[in-house]
Amino acid sequence: MKVLVLGASGFIGGAVARALKARGDDVVVTARSDEAESALCDFDVRRAELGDPAAMAAAAEGARAVVHAAGLRRRDLSRKQLGWTHVAGTENVLKAARHAGVSRLVFVSCADVTLTKGPRVHWNEDRMPERPFDAHAETLAKAEDAVIGACDRALRTVVLRPAFVWGPGGRGDAPGPSDLGTAVELCAEGRERGLSLYGAGRRFVATTYIANLVDAVQLALERTEGDGSILNVCDAELSLAGEFYAELSRALGIPAPQRGLGARLSRLTRGSGTDAAEVLRRSQSHSFAPERARERLGFEPPTSHVEGFKALSSWVAERGGAADLAARGQRSE
Repeated sequence: MKVLVLGASGFIGGAVARALKARGDDVVVTARSDEAESALCDFDVRRAELGDPAAMAAAAEGARAVVHAAGLRRRDLSRKQLGWTHVAGTENVLKAARHAGVSRLVFVSCADVTLTKGPRVHWNEDRMPERPFDAHAETLAKAEDAVIGACDRALRTVVLRPAFVWGPGGRGDAPGPSDLGTAVELCAEGRERGLSLYGAGRRFVATTYIANLVDAVQLALERTEGDGSILNVCDAELSLAGEFYAELSRALGIPAPQRGLGARLSRLTRGSGTDAAEVLRRSQSHSFAPERARERLGFEPPTSHVEGFKALSSWVAERGGAADLAARGQRSE
């Protein structure tokens, strides 16, 4: 099957592209610059960006499916910047897919589209806060609506919502314009003092190991029962934040997590944007109902936390350890 993967220079998109190629699919990826094209030299690369639907349509020519994993991670950008990428960009992808005759489109969103100041316990895909937490959540929600609204007999679409995505991968694999990847970012953050929990660590944390997310993407490309759906994609285990981040820190080779200020005080002292969102992720309980992905995709997370921590530890060691990864993250800030 020929598949166009958007966002292949990033952590998630890169993992998807590599897995699809490994299983024998004909994978096409897009790049916006010479640097990006060089970093993706193992793939069939087409020069295109979300703002250019004609270039996107040319890149999708002959593809049966599109995996849209491109987007902006920073939450401190303006609503206009986020809207151009998440909303207008996704609409351009949909137009390009139709023009090229693509029959399936999988959009990788994130559970943070439902981010709110309180806990989210066993939230299903239909539950949304009364108002978006910020412009990032607002524009992603609009992108999701566009993808689901576009589903018809000619173009089948599905939205996947992973929780906190973790595991090996990111810029530690190769130099390039990709996002850093969770492992590199966490090493940069926690190398000296450990990760901050913003509380006692007794809250639930919903997680998605990268290989489990890739498995869900592959199922979404093959199964029709999920068409027109938004589906939560999470690990089988639901852990307490203190326990999960302690195991994650051991796998990364960084100091144990540090208990921080209470969630409310932390939000007041750390400001807004990315920091405020991260405080909420680590200080409030989050869990998401997995039944819909199980019923419509047959999704059962193939990788356990124990297996994921072991793979992550090996990946970090192969790249020189936490200190080297942290240095890469700091140089990229």
